[in-house]
This record gives sequence, C-alpha cells and structure tokens, in this order.
Amino acid sequence: MKSAKQKKKKYQRRRLQILWSWIRIVLIIVIGVSGGIWYVLSDHQKLYRYGHDIFVGSFKMCGFSLKNIKIYGRKITPSSEVLRAIDVYKNDGIFKRSLSDIQMSLSSLPWIKHVSVQRTLPWSLCISIDEREPIALFQEKKILFYIDKDGKKIEMEPYRSLLGVDFPVFLGDDACMHAATLLNELTSHPWISQHIRYYHFVRKRRWEFILKNGVKILLPEDHHNQALGILEKILKKANNRIKNIEKIDLRDTEKIIVKLKPGLTLTNQTVSM
Repeated sequence: MKSAKQKKKKYQRRRLQILWSWIRIVLIIVIGVSGGIWYVLSDHQKLYRYGHDIFVGSFKMCGFSLKNIKIYGRKITPSSEVLRAIDVYKNDGIFKRSLSDIQMSLSSLPWIKHVSVQRTLPWSLCISIDEREPIALFQEKKILFYIDKDGKKIEMEPYRSLLGVDFPVFLGDDACMHAATLLNELTSHPWISQHIRYYHFVRKRRWEFILKNGVKILLPEDHHNQALGILEKILKKANNRIKNIEKIDLRDTEKIIVKLKPGLTLTNQTVSM
C-alpha cells in the first residue's frame, strides 16, 4: 500500500495539473479577448462596424427587421437594379444600411435623377424615385445613346426593348447639351420636325438638319425661330419640287440661298417668300 506521504504528493501534483489547465484556459481567453479588442480598436472602421452590427442585431431581435420595400416613381429602371443597389433584403435588420448610403447607391443608377429614402418603422422602407426622361438619341463614334433634357448620356442597353429608337437623332460635339433647347424651339414648327432625319451640331456653334428626303438645311447661330419660320414657308411652297433641292442655306436670313441638285431646276416658278 502507498504511504500517506505518497498519496499527498500525488494529490498535490494533480491539483497543480488542474490549476495549470485553468491558467492556460484563462490565458487563452485573455489573449483572445485582448486580440479582438486590439483588432477592433486599431481601426475606426472596424470599431464602427462592430458597434453597428451590435446595434442592428439588437434592434432586429426586438422586431425591427425588413418586411416591405415600397418603390414609387420607377418606370424605366429595372426593379432588379433598384433592389441590388439597396442591398437590403427581407428579414435583414431595418437599420442594416444608412439612408444616405442607400440614397447614394440609387443615385448612381443611370436613369435615376433624384431619390428620397425613408424608413417606416418597424419594418418598411419607402423609396421615391424621380427618373430621367429620354428626349432624343445621340450618336457618338457610331454608338447610339439616349439623352435627357440635361444632356445626360445613357447607354441604350438594356433599355432598347423598353424605350425603342423612335427619337430624334443628334450628331456633333456637344449636340447632346443643346438638344433640349432646339427641340423646344421646334415645338412651334411641328411640320418641320416630322420631316427631319437627324440634327447635326456643327463646330459647336450652329445647327444643320438633314431632311428625310436628303435636303440639307443650314441654320444661323442665333435667331432660330425666324429662320425656322422662313424654312417652313419655303418647304410648303416648294411642295413636290423640294426633291430638286440639295441645300437651303439660312445662315443669313437676309440672303437665303437655295441650291438645286446638279442638272435640275425648279419648274413653273422660283420659290418665293
């Protein structure tokens, strides 16, 4: 049989082993927690995310999770693009993303001009969208873009199937920036508009039109309404004889030049004002 002294030593040795095991566990926990605290505190962004995750998780546990996303004003922008930009999904914490972040993401979508985002607690997100409206096509290096009244260029795909191509076509440097002004002036002359094939902004200064029958129209830099009024009278009086005309130069409204196609003449009488 083992002596009492041997039993005591064995008991003490076992107590030391257990104590050392607890010391190691405590050291691992302390090191782990310290490392985590250092990791978070070493970067303000990490600290913010850590606090934000706790905040969002706490409110989610209290029932503040997303159930409804209400979108108003969307016509052109695909709903899938809107949802992807929002980046908040059903049953996510409703405070997962800030309203300013969501608004910034939505504003980056091509057709969205203005957007407002609001939360309706406890579980709804309301988004009001003001979209751009296409007014024309702009051709640049043989590539067509949609443009709005502010001259914003937007790639046609994937919107071609929705919007089509039945828009006036503009060419020339900076034409997209001046298209809305010209189209507004042409509202007083709809008869001319329906006969134009495309609009060309020449040297960033003045407009030329190419009619559907190929006639080129040269406008002055200013006083477009006066020139357009004269043009409308010429085209209506020329009637069927317009096919003999190659070019109508209206750059000087005091001295209008009508150039005929080679070898052709206006029959019956010259077009008069």
